[in-house]
Amino acid sequence: MYRFELSPFGIDSVIVEPGIHRTPILERFIGPVDDSRTSEYGASAKFATRVRARFEEANGAPGTPGTEDVVEAFVRIIEAAPGERPFRTVPTASTERLLALYNAVAAEIGPRVANTFNVAMVMLSRPCSQNIPVARRRRAAEPRRGSPDARAS
Repeated sequence: MYRFELSPFGIDSVIVEPGIHRTPILERFIGPVDDSRTSEYGASAKFATRVRARFEEANGAPGTPGTEDVVEAFVRIIEAAPGERPFRTVPTASTERLLALYNAVAAEIGPRVANTFNVAMVMLSRPCSQNIPVARRRRAAEPRRGSPDARAS
């Protein structure tokens, strides 16, 4: 919804779906402190433990990628010209396979949602891409949208 709501103001809203990558995130992981309280949640009480176990498994697997592809994707998104940023970006092939059906359904219903909220023109922008085009850099003389220099002209 943010993409639809913010687009008329020249603000691109994007989703980056990185998946699991080898990082030191588990070094900062804080689990539940009060076991008596978390036990009241029944089967979902072990959620944090299950998530941590999955990340530990992935971090230890030899095929788990580092963060390079994710960092490159963020740089391409940031450097992309306004209106050229894809709605969804999946930086790695393994996550692309995992989310392919989900993203296909989201792309299919997107136009219906846009029509319902009378913002169909938003759907003309790039909906989803793994490969973001190389950004066109702004010329130093070109004022940024919303800057005092842009408003003066």
